[in-house]
Amino acid sequence: MKFNVSIDENSTDVDLNDDLTVATLNENGHDLEIIDHSSERIIVRLNNTLHTVTDYSVSGLDVRFKLNGNTYTYTVKTEQEVMLEAMGFSTHVDTGEGILNAPMPGKILSILVEEGQEVELGQPIAILEAMKMENELKAPVAGKIAVIHVSEEQNVEKNEPLIEIEDLG
Repeated sequence: MKFNVSIDENSTDVDLNDDLTVATLNENGHDLEIIDHSSERIIVRLNNTLHTVTDYSVSGLDVRFKLNGNTYTYTVKTEQEVMLEAMGFSTHVDTGEGILNAPMPGKILSILVEEGQEVELGQPIAILEAMKMENELKAPVAGKIAVIHVSEEQNVEKNEPLIEIEDLG
């Protein structure tokens, strides 16, 4: 799994092997072991050093966590997101008040929710096929599905409203 991780203007390419035992950072390999994982903390061994990760949360592409007591916020993009962004497309939602817009032109393959259903922030709610790739579109806010503007197999344009979510907060 390949990722691009950035903070401010600094970015690093990260590649995790399939069994998550090697992390390659900018072409330098590091041994990786997840020793303990719970809802409250993750203990990771990177090479010969133990690290404790706590208070972690994800909001869109941003990951916030404490590492050994210090707080960090990073933007994490998949290889696909980096490629599409370089081509002028956006794979994440430009957060509006609960409106999921098409990040690029494509065809709706699947709608994973129904009107009236409650969803969590970041929950997958639709699948968009674009450039022969399936893109999982996620809820921009937690709330209740108010209106679904599209149907499966429908072609959509970039920024076209797809699903409206009523914020229950």
